[in-house]
This record gives sequence, C-alpha cells and structure tokens, in this order.
Amino acid sequence: MAHDREQIEKLARTYTEAWCSHDAGRVADHYVPGGTIVINGGEPDEITGVAQSFVDAFPDIEVFMDELVFKDDDLVEYH
Repeated sequence: MAHDREQIEKLARTYTEAWCSHDAGRVADHYVPGGTIVINGGEPDEITGVAQSFVDAFPDIEVFMDELVFKDDDLVEYH
C-alpha cells in the first residue's frame, strides 16, 4: 500500500509540535489508545507517563524534525 505522504507529513509535524508543547497528553494522542512503549529493554509503560517523565526531566525540551525518509511502501523514518 502506498503512503499517503501528505497525511504522514502532517502526523510528523503535529507529533513534533506535541513534544514542544510539553503536554504529555498531546504526545500520547499520537499513539493508539492504551498503547505502551518500552525504553532500553525495560518493562512496557503507558505512553503518557513516559512522555511526562521526559518533560519533567527536560523541562526545556525542544524536538526538531530534520526530515522524513520514505523508504518503501511500508516504512517511513522520522529523523
């Protein structure tokens, strides 16, 4: 299935903006409801809590998107 490039670019922009807002809920909104994340081989944890821990640890966090790389029909890299 071919990428909807415009939709993916919008998702990437709003994801970047969510991190820069310092609002963990906005970050979590970019994941499936109830989704979890594993960091460095740890236990799965819910997205909002993980995002909040980053915001708490790095209160001035700024995220920049350098580029999106469309590799093939089912892979996009966010840099």
